[in-house]
Amino acid sequence: MAAPDRTERDITGLLNMAGHVLSNRLGAALADVDLTPRMQCVLIHALEEERTQIQLAALADLDKTTMVSTVDDLERRGYAERRPRRPTGGPGSSRSPRRGALPPRRASASSTGCTPTPCTR
Repeated sequence: MAAPDRTERDITGLLNMAGHVLSNRLGAALADVDLTPRMQCVLIHALEEERTQIQLAALADLDKTTMVSTVDDLERRGYAERRPRRPTGGPGSSRSPRRGALPPRRASASSTGCTPTPCTR
């Protein structure tokens, strides 16, 4: 059976092509500043306010292991640093501080010229 004649382009194919082009261009632009799209996504969310790694992972749609390795890479490159989080239990609390990711020291949202979403893995 022959395929029906089409008078319009397939939107699925067009969206796929646009996504591929965007991904390639974003990756190339970020490579100039030693970042990946995933790192850029995490940095954008970290710049908004001080957040823990768990909060950043949720915003960037990353699993815990991927988030840890991403922050490790950002620290090595000097874009971010980890600091102990303040205990939330109040005076005399036995709860120990957790380590969280903080906004970067070097990068800024405007330095990449890219939007924060979607985050690619």
